[in-house]
Amino acid sequence: MEAFEVSRTGNIIQIVFDAQHFKEDAVTRLLNRLYVEYLAERANLGEDIEALGEEIKRDWWQQNKARILAKIHEQNGHN
Repeated sequence: MEAFEVSRTGNIIQIVFDAQHFKEDAVTRLLNRLYVEYLAERANLGEDIEALGEEIKRDWWQQNKARILAKIHEQNGHN
């Protein structure tokens, strides 16, 4: 078996993951993200939502950049 297999029968899509290649928590995170994508599509939020998301990420980074970079330097033994 490959790392994963995808098959479709009518309206059903099945994905089978080989547990030797994927950790269960990684598959769970992937499926959770897929579910969020599904919900976002159903919400029909329009194109403006992507711009809003980018703005939120940019603002968050600006507010937290110094703190995060300081922790990274601290962990790497830099002061």
